[in-house]
Amino acid sequence: MSHSCTLETSRWSTLDRTVSYQVHLPLHRRLAVSQLTTVRWSLPEALDGFRRCGVPAIGLSYSKLQARGLEAAIDEVQSAGLLVSSLGWIGGFTGSDGNSWEDAVREARLAIWTAGQVGAKSVSVVTGARGTHIRPHARRLVIQALKELAPLAAHCGVRLALQPMHRVHHARWTFLHSLDESLQILDRVNHPWLGLSYSPFHFADEDGLLERLPALVSRIAAVHLSDWHRPPQHDHDRVLPGDGCLPLPRHVELERAGYRGLYEVDPWCQELWRRPPTSLLAECRRRFESLCEPIIASELPLH
Repeated sequence: MSHSCTLETSRWSTLDRTVSYQVHLPLHRRLAVSQLTTVRWSLPEALDGFRRCGVPAIGLSYSKLQARGLEAAIDEVQSAGLLVSSLGWIGGFTGSDGNSWEDAVREARLAIWTAGQVGAKSVSVVTGARGTHIRPHARRLVIQALKELAPLAAHCGVRLALQPMHRVHHARWTFLHSLDESLQILDRVNHPWLGLSYSPFHFADEDGLLERLPALVSRIAAVHLSDWHRPPQHDHDRVLPGDGCLPLPRHVELERAGYRGLYEVDPWCQELWRRPPTSLLAECRRRFESLCEPIIASELPLH
């Protein structure tokens, strides 16, 4: 499968069954920001605000698109002139949210189709909490769902991005917390349109993570950036890059391993949500440009 436009190219290789994706912008312009960072804005306000603030890409909230009405929301996003980094989220395949496996897969199919319509590069996948399941059974439910959904993702030209999360999220969101367990699920499904959602925040406890980047880069379907100012205590502990202690500039060195996709800044913090959205977007842009400076200064050769 091949699709190209002015700013982006995705390629499907039949030789090695891989999907590669590139955004043809300089590194410091490959910024996306999650729509939920500007949670007080409606979809039209967010699309207009991102353009005015010079943020080229948006990570869309599927629940907000649904609230707007999918038909109207799709039209608005298609007309906005923004790149779409991701659509979040699908999952809950363990039934921990009260829905059945069948309902979760059915809703995921609609979300993947929607992502294709708005040109999203990925759809975030959150497994659901383990709940009353033993871990092997919870894994089987997720693997079965991903095998069902991956062919549709390929048809729509959207990569599924499996999202491990820090253990503080175990009760509500997911039983998947480690990089290696996530990679094992990717291996079991074995589909090129399923990849990893890479977040330094959620992987902060992983030993030797930076040394593994060259081997990981081909499996990364989405990159999310937020900071960690303390061991997370609850869902709302993700702060702006630079306000914490994570070595985020070193994670942007994914570039050295050949990554050429978008970087989605996605803080999740009550204090930030109280700030004016326009100034918050401007700050996201400044922080990302600051992260990129060491890479740009090193005169990174093109791959």
